[in-house]
Amino acid sequence: MSETKIIIKRDTNAWVWQTRISFVLSVFLMAFAVLNVSGEILQKLFSLMGILFVLFSTFSLSKMLRDNQYERQDTAQWIFTVWSAFISSVVLTGYGFSQMNLVDWQKWFMIAASLFLLSSSFTLAKMIRDKQDADLMSKE
Repeated sequence: MSETKIIIKRDTNAWVWQTRISFVLSVFLMAFAVLNVSGEILQKLFSLMGILFVLFSTFSLSKMLRDNQYERQDTAQWIFTVWSAFISSVVLTGYGFSQMNLVDWQKWFMIAASLFLLSSSFTLAKMIRDKQDADLMSKE
C-alpha cells in the first residue's frame, strides 16, 4: 500500500521579509503623508481616521475571505457587513482625499500611499494566514 505524501509549501524568507518591509514602508509613507500634508488639523485627523478604517477593514475582509474559502463559516449578514465596511472605507477615504484643500500632487501622494498600504495589508494578511495554515498542517 502506498503512502500519500503531503507537501507543505512555505513562503521563502525573501518573500516574508519583502512582505514585512513593504507593509512597514507603506505605514511609514502614509504617516509621512498625514504628518506633512499642508492643511488644518482636521484634515490630518480625517486622513488618519480614514487610513485606519481602510487598514482594519482590509484585515477583516482578508480574514473573512480566508475563513469562508472552502465552505461558508459566516452568516450572510456578517459577510455583507465586512464587504460594506471595506468598500465604504476605500471609497469614502479616497473621496475625502480628493476633496481636501491640497495641491494636486499632495492629493495624489495621499491616494497612492493609501493604495500601497491597502495592497501591502492584503499581502501581509495572506502571508500570516499561509504560515498559520502550514503550521497547523505540519502538526497533523
